Parts: sequence; C-alpha cells; structure tokens
Amino acid sequence: MRLYADRFLGAALSLTLLGCSTALTGGVPIGSNEWGEYSLLVRDLSGIVTEVRGVQGPPGGPDGAIADPERLEIRVAWTGGACSHQPVLVVVGSAKDLILAISNPHDPQLLPFLPVSCPAVGIPLQAVVALNEPVAQDAIDFTVTY
Repeated sequence: MRLYADRFLGAALSLTLLGCSTALTGGVPIGSNEWGEYSLLVRDLSGIVTEVRGVQGPPGGPDGAIADPERLEIRVAWTGGACSHQPVLVVVGSAKDLILAISNPHDPQLLPFLPVSCPAVGIPLQAVVALNEPVAQDAIDFTVTY
C-alpha cells in the first residue's frame, strides 16, 4: 500500500511543483539526436543535490533510479519523447526518504492550433544526481509522468 501511495504522491508532487513559481535550475545537457537537443531542468527542494550531469552514450538499463551511496550519487534513467526536449526533475525529501519525480512536458507550440509534427517514439535519457550525503536504494521513490 505504501508503494502505491508513494508513487501517487511523487507523481502528484511533480505535477503540482511544476506549476509553482520557484525557479528551475539547470538546463543540464542530457543528449541529442535527429529530433534535437535535450536538457534537464532541475528543481531541488531537498537541499541535498550538489550537481546534476548528463550521461552520454547508450542507456544504462530500464527506467529507474540506482543509488550509489559510496559515490554520493543516484543514476536516473527514463524514456522521454521526441517532442519533450526539456524534461523536469523535481527532488523532494531527505536522504532517508527521497522522491525523484521526472515529468516530460511537450514542447510549447508557437501556434497551438496547428498539428504537431513529431514522431511517437521513446527517447532513452539518463542523468547522474550528485548529493551531499549518501542515499540508500530503499530510500528512493522514483516516478516518471508524461
């Protein structure tokens, strides 16, 4: 039951925080392909994130978050979209209970009444989140919304 409640909370928190007026940091480059360049916007409300950097190369596995407490890092991987060039990572909580919520909003359109010419393909994306204290794997709740 806690797992479902946590996932719902993470997704709801991500959507709620995206509408808030707090500033996004970043624009961290996370890859490019024939549909353009992708950058990750980061909103750290936890205070434990020291840096976020993109990971170039083939994806490291399925969608998820892998903690590396010894290196003070979490590697996140998710499937983005060809029309979502600026996904947003929201980090909330503490080292004992950390929520990482990624949303993949569609790019804004200059003329929203025109059809979007974007293929419906998944784009594997990944980043490393550096922290100022260790986080155990079981302390992470990772969600992705589209």
